Amino acid sequence: MVEHGFGGVKSTFKLLTYSRVLEVGLCPIGLYMPIFTFLWNYRTYLQGGNQILRIFRLSPPSLEDYLASGSGSKEE
Repeated sequence: MVEHGFGGVKSTFKLLTYSRVLEVGLCPIGLYMPIFTFLWNYRTYLQGGNQILRIFRLSPPSLEDYLASGSGSKEE
């Protein structure tokens, strides 16, 4: 499932497929992945799910749960 997620991020954000742009020391790839992954997950939520969720018969979390889990401020 994780590999499908990475594939979804890469297919949505084409910058991640250009090896010439992603040379070590020339771009902050360590910053790109978390941001692109967050945006891809947020887009998935807004669309009501994706193929991965359908294959595994899952539903996306509520927007509040998703945003709270990333900020570390989720109340128990």
